[in-house]
Amino acid sequence: WGHSQGGHAALWTGILAPTYAPDVNVIGVAALAPASDVAALVDGAMNTVAGKIISGILLRAYTEIYPDVRFDDLVRPDARWITRDLGTRCLAGPGALLSVVEVTRLLNNGLWAVTPSSNPALAQRMAENTPRDPIAAPLLIAQGLADDLVLPDVQRAYVEERCAAGQSLEFRTYSGQDHLSVVAPESPLNEDLIAWTQARLAGEPQEDGCRVEEQ
Repeated sequence: WGHSQGGHAALWTGILAPTYAPDVNVIGVAALAPASDVAALVDGAMNTVAGKIISGILLRAYTEIYPDVRFDDLVRPDARWITRDLGTRCLAGPGALLSVVEVTRLLNNGLWAVTPSSNPALAQRMAENTPRDPIAAPLLIAQGLADDLVLPDVQRAYVEERCAAGQSLEFRTYSGQDHLSVVAPESPLNEDLIAWTQARLAGEPQEDGCRVEEQ
């Protein structure tokens, strides 16, 4: 199971497990509002409050890990110190409010000097981090339709792409649920997720092909 960036990790776990840890019996992968198509999600949410905060976190990670992704090529000069500061905090937690204040009061014009996917180095690295290889285990992807961070249209396009590539999966969507409420205690996803997981633990096979259910 994984939500958001954890959903991204869950997808990659399903891809890599057979070669990285062939002794581990992965019986299912549940990715909840996963960061799936990285470039499309960054481009789509780059001007929202949450998208600006996530952009700061992504920029810190990518520019520290990948020498070809250069911070100054991507961030407007007048937004650089704020963007670096955003990258020091998580999206949630005690420091999240400060990030919101910085974004709403100081980054009205955004932080990007370019559209993220138009920078060749960043585009290549985001493509490398997008989970597009087959997953042998049963796969569930869930998405709230009111999500303004992991955008529903981007998620739907990712699912359609994977289905066209022959990936079997279940895609469940939930109207009125945003990025956090979709995994809140009262979310209708919870009952579905538990039932789906119990079926995997019981050894029940997942149907071949792509199954879409909307609530």
